[in-house]
Amino acid sequence: MKLTDTLPSNDWADDEFGQADFGDARLTQCLAVLARKISQAPHCSFPQALDAATLKAAYRFFDNPKVDVKGVLAPHIGQTNGSKAMNNWWP
Repeated sequence: MKLTDTLPSNDWADDEFGQADFGDARLTQCLAVLARKISQAPHCSFPQALDAATLKAAYRFFDNPKVDVKGVLAPHIGQTNGSKAMNNWWP
């Protein structure tokens, strides 16, 4: 289930990753939360950027069989393509 199907978007992480479809809205929400937290310290590793509870949640998220690289990147790529088309800045 996609996060944006159940909740209105209210920030960049929801806009960027809210269309992730892992079959469970909680996983999509977790991806958005992780993106927000990691963006606050993009130069750091996960253990450096995240508190212990969030780090454990991140490891559980990435270990979930429903989560894969395509599922994480697809909404980001979709947003990038949408922005590209709207702004007409990409050749």
